[in-house]
Amino acid sequence: MLQWGVACGAGVHGGHSLLAPPTCRACAEAHAPASTCMEDRPTATLRHILKRLRETYCSTIGYEYMHINDTEKCDWIRNKIETIEPPKYSQKEKLQILDRVAWSELFERFLANKYSSAKRFGLEGGETLIPGMKTMIDQAADLGVENVVIGMPHRGRLNVLANVVRKPMRQIFSEFTGKKLDVGGTSGAEEYTGSGDV
Repeated sequence: MLQWGVACGAGVHGGHSLLAPPTCRACAEAHAPASTCMEDRPTATLRHILKRLRETYCSTIGYEYMHINDTEKCDWIRNKIETIEPPKYSQKEKLQILDRVAWSELFERFLANKYSSAKRFGLEGGETLIPGMKTMIDQAADLGVENVVIGMPHRGRLNVLANVVRKPMRQIFSEFTGKKLDVGGTSGAEEYTGSGDV
């Protein structure tokens, strides 16, 4: 496994010097093999490995996992993101992700305009949670998972109910405004107005 983790050096993108690969040739050869990225992975040159690590850790997507104390869990995450080639999405997949982000953003804007004075906890910049959760649930269903239990804090709960769980918006808004429809169950929307039991 490539032990440097982040290959974003002190002079590149303002990275920390401890995250930079060794600068002298002897150190580089001692710390990383020149022809492999990780165990059980295809081989690559050191130049290609460093390029991919910079693309992975120094671009527009960030990963936070080094706070996890379980090495096995950290390694699992690292193996998913430190790949020889970047993930490739078909045009259909890209449009599906865009559609899900757009619905999420539209829902947040609607809530901000319609209920500007109400206490609510929107995603506000975290709208990519919606396509991420939808994709995770879709893949779990493809693998045979029959039930998914979602536990989450207030932030983004209404958006998840509307765009992931597909709870009828009419019901969410009626509960949000304190007018309950008799359809059974709870949406979590009443917690925003203080009328819920939780």
